[in-house]
Amino acid sequence: MARREFNRSGDWLRRLERAGIIPPAPRDFAGYRVYTAEHVAEILAGSDCSVDASFAGLGLTGALRESLAVATPVVATAVEGNPELVIDGESPQRAPITTLRAAAELAGIEPDVGQADQFDVPAPGDLDAQLHVGEQASADLARWYAFVTEVLETLRADATESDGVSPVRIWPEHFDAAIDLGAEADGRRATYGGSPADAGHPYPYLYASPWQGRIDPFFGDPSFKGASLSHAELVAADEPHSAALAFLRRARRIVTGR
Repeated sequence: MARREFNRSGDWLRRLERAGIIPPAPRDFAGYRVYTAEHVAEILAGSDCSVDASFAGLGLTGALRESLAVATPVVATAVEGNPELVIDGESPQRAPITTLRAAAELAGIEPDVGQADQFDVPAPGDLDAQLHVGEQASADLARWYAFVTEVLETLRADATESDGVSPVRIWPEHFDAAIDLGAEADGRRATYGGSPADAGHPYPYLYASPWQGRIDPFFGDPSFKGASLSHAELVAADEPHSAALAFLRRARRIVTGR
């Protein structure tokens, strides 16, 4: 994961390990080092500055969110989501998780309670209620996002230049990890991702949603115009990763014709 995130060689990561900047990486069954999200966080925290020179195609940049979360100064181009994260001349602010209202005040905004109507997200409830973060729930979500990201990165590796495939992003309005892939001008673009759950699905699920709507009976999920693969189906599979990839590749073949 760290290798993909920074587009650097394994030698570079091993030098950081020897210098004590990142913790030693565990080994897989074949003896290869396994770099994780923890290593990404340690690299960002140990950096003097985080630079994002992107010029297009951004939502809310994950690399900048992660840098600010560990109080690393950032420099970024003023495109799309970046100005919402980086404010000239202001120092990062940090505070413990307490309430939604306190979080909004820290960010200098008013809570947007209309999001529940626009997106498939729960109603915000009492803005002054204490928020609780469960350790087990957090760990379960982390494992789900790691699984989805690994599958989506494999799907991204299949893409051609004409697909205009996006990076894997966790979207802040509904917390799906997803990519967009396919030629929009030809009506062959779709979103492929994994949701932690929503109003129509009480448990995590994978999905594929063509931008042109329900173009084939395969895309028959009753709650949206796409196809879904449930958490129960993944758990029941002999190889969940293979089952997930087969589902997404089938959806891609129907949408793109290849």
